[in-house]
Amino acid sequence: MGRRLRFIPPEGALVEVTCRTVQGRFLLTPSADLNEIILGVLGRAQRLYPVGCCA
Repeated sequence: MGRRLRFIPPEGALVEVTCRTVQGRFLLTPSADLNEIILGVLGRAQRLYPVGCCA
């Protein structure tokens, strides 16, 4: 069972999402295939939900 949401940002707020890995390892090796997958996931999220991405 997951924990409760600690904070729900107000509508239109900018939110930074980070996640640490075990021992600070880089688990995703940079590659063209990985970039394509990540862009696909972000594109699907933008299509399904009212979110924007900025870098």
